[in-house]
Amino acid sequence: MPITDLIYKCPFCNSKILGLGPNKASCLGCEIRFSRSEGSQILVESKENQAYLTSGDLLKTAIETSVTDRTESFNGEGNILSSDSVVYRMEGCQPVYSSGALMGYTEIMLEQESGLLNLGERLVFTVGGGTLYNWGLEEISSFLISSKAIQVYIRKQGLFQFELTSDSPKEWEDTLTASVNKFHRLRGNEVFAYHPVIKTRKLKQ
Repeated sequence: MPITDLIYKCPFCNSKILGLGPNKASCLGCEIRFSRSEGSQILVESKENQAYLTSGDLLKTAIETSVTDRTESFNGEGNILSSDSVVYRMEGCQPVYSSGALMGYTEIMLEQESGLLNLGERLVFTVGGGTLYNWGLEEISSFLISSKAIQVYIRKQGLFQFELTSDSPKEWEDTLTASVNKFHRLRGNEVFAYHPVIKTRKLKQ
């Protein structure tokens, strides 16, 4: 797993991260470098301070906290997150066999368009300035990520996959999680499960 799957933005200044191979990355803002070390440790190197080892979980938590804070302060104007992507829509399933035995089914995903995936008060996919998809957060039944894409299941419409051109699926997962949580909390509910589907319950007074 590339280090940028874990550190997709700088935990110190929130700038973008440039991958320098599977085990090294550098912040485009403060130029701090991150290198994978033994176990779950990350070597942090800066020009001003001595290099030190720290937990990957600590850096991950700092990034997630920053994403949540940004989402909580979002006032509804513009977008929290935007990424160039290619949208695919599930058009059915096909069986998977092994030695003649049915093992299960896999989705048939058909490519539709290249465009811009935007997350603000709604999840919107635009193509050339026009809107192809526009969903409220309450329409999102579930979502999950792979190494290059985020899949979103929309109630009554089915499964959509957005293959991200350059941005991090983990950033999308964290931001969408914070956005869905905020959306339901403002309506008096709390999300208590995200997988396999999003489930909410009334907040305790």
